[in-house]
Amino acid sequence: MTEIDFLYSVRAALGGADALPFWSFITHLGDKGLVWYAITLWMLAFACTRRAGITMGAAMLASWLAADILKGFFYRLRPCRAPDGVNPEDLLTRCSESSSFPSAHTMASFAALVAFSCWFPRAGLSLLTLGILIAWSRLYLFVHYPSDVAGGMLIGTLCAAFGIWLTRKTFTRPLERQ
Repeated sequence: MTEIDFLYSVRAALGGADALPFWSFITHLGDKGLVWYAITLWMLAFACTRRAGITMGAAMLASWLAADILKGFFYRLRPCRAPDGVNPEDLLTRCSESSSFPSAHTMASFAALVAFSCWFPRAGLSLLTLGILIAWSRLYLFVHYPSDVAGGMLIGTLCAAFGIWLTRKTFTRPLERQ
């Protein structure tokens, strides 16, 4: 099964064209990482969650920089633009001209949710659900290949590890006592 065949299987499994409103809403939650930045700012506003907010901010910054560098280095046509990609009549949304690898939506999602989960593991499961939905939305809409999304998950997780390391190295005392 090719990645294109897999994309068609994903769309069929996730409700076909009838599910477009739901998947469009989900994908737009990840646009520019805004939902993750909003959660990060909320976390920064309270002393008891500030360390998690700082970790998320560092992870998000790392993912933004990594996406910028990697998209320029690995210029890959999106499945909705590639000559051997999906059929143009099957597109349900506008297709960006930016590089397909890695999925920045997925990368930002996993950077933020893994960073958050380091400090709040139980609550992190709800963010994991949102992150996975955002990743699947990119496949459903035919704007990323499965390998783009998998790469985004991996790189986002590495960015979160960096954010966690940086926060732990920088803040040795509890923030609320400083």
